[in-house]
Amino acid sequence: MAAETAQSRRLRTDFAKVQALLDRAPAFLELESAAGDPPSRYLLSYRCLSVERVEGEQAVFRDVHQVEIKVPSGYPLEPPTVRILTPIYHPHVFTSGQVCLGSRWQVGEGMDNLLLRIGAILRFEPAYLDFKSPANLEAAQWAAAHLADFPLEPDPVPALPAAPGKRDVTWKDVG
Repeated sequence: MAAETAQSRRLRTDFAKVQALLDRAPAFLELESAAGDPPSRYLLSYRCLSVERVEGEQAVFRDVHQVEIKVPSGYPLEPPTVRILTPIYHPHVFTSGQVCLGSRWQVGEGMDNLLLRIGAILRFEPAYLDFKSPANLEAAQWAAAHLADFPLEPDPVPALPAAPGKRDVTWKDVG
């Protein structure tokens, strides 16, 4: 049996984290398929509100989105490619469906965090909107004019409970 590579260990760890995320948020995220052993291609369905298109100034919404993620051979040093397969109108999604993940991929970002980031992008979470370098200029102009309407819905993923034995640190002035 061949020794496992660093990349295959990372992919296995990522897959385990994805499965844990799916267990935490089954109404939000569904794994349609995963290809490879360990998986290097994911097909997912997100259930959240996003903008499919704009007619005039009026948004037409969609609440189910199919997303494909492909992991390149240079992963994790190279970022995965993310493509939204269903229609979407978003500043960070090219008309081809390719998602712009920003100019600086973080090697330590796990697949589970990437899936959460994609969900935040879909929901127009303001912290994930950057109007300086949009993938879709028209969508960016529309979104900038409607910023008060975002996010389109609250975060549907429950927060993880604090680790046992961990306590919040508080400061108290004495004097």
